[in-house]
Amino acid sequence: MPLSEKDKKIAYSILQHLKSQISNRVIEDEEGIESLGVAIQCIAATYGLEHESENQKYSTKATIEELFSKQQYLTETVEAENQVKAEELKEQGNVHLKEGRYQEAVDCYSKAIDLVLNSAHSATYYCNRAAAYIKLQEHQKALQDCDIAIAKNPNYARAYARKGSVCNLLSKWAESKGCFTKALELEPQNEAYRLNLEEIEQRIKNGEVASSGPAPHAAGGGAAPGGPFGAMGGGLPNLGGMNLGSLLSNPAFMNMAIH
Repeated sequence: MPLSEKDKKIAYSILQHLKSQISNRVIEDEEGIESLGVAIQCIAATYGLEHESENQKYSTKATIEELFSKQQYLTETVEAENQVKAEELKEQGNVHLKEGRYQEAVDCYSKAIDLVLNSAHSATYYCNRAAAYIKLQEHQKALQDCDIAIAKNPNYARAYARKGSVCNLLSKWAESKGCFTKALELEPQNEAYRLNLEEIEQRIKNGEVASSGPAPHAAGGGAAPGGPFGAMGGGLPNLGGMNLGSLLSNPAFMNMAIH
């Protein structure tokens, strides 16, 4: 297949760049200069660019450095625009989640993720989508999203806490304990994380739930309603005058957990 004019223009730009590295003494050691000289000869021979006087027609208006800078600028601009759009979608998803439109919330968070797939910012969107999946009773999907959020941001306390909540629903008490332990380690002042961890530790200590496997209270070996806290009179006990069962079922309180 013959070389196109575009191929030769690209090759010529690279040659000009390599030659400037030598003339501007960017590469100073003799061995490096010699290696570049060999590379220049090989590229010129391969692309039929040995005769400099005939190569001007392959010259471009912009140098390869300028083209690279422009491409980098365009990439950064698109990324910034996508981040803005993703944040807007996240806010839309949060509204859907608060108002009980859980599938619509999932759709918004998914679109936000697609826009910034390789960005650390997507950890928030995965974590929020996990909350929507929990509401849809799709606990395995929620667990997967929490794991992805943690992988993207290992210091994301909310992702660990949300995973701890999912593990409760899946009767994974030891794993839930580990998640809330990590969340509290990252945010030592977070009272909700502390209370959750203390409750799990106390229930395991009292033998009310096993350290692994399903809760003894649950009929048919499944989790008691509401995870490990759903047994014993229909909800969490009062701790220090605070009824955690009522608190966690309060929509206003749950809304605070959403970014």
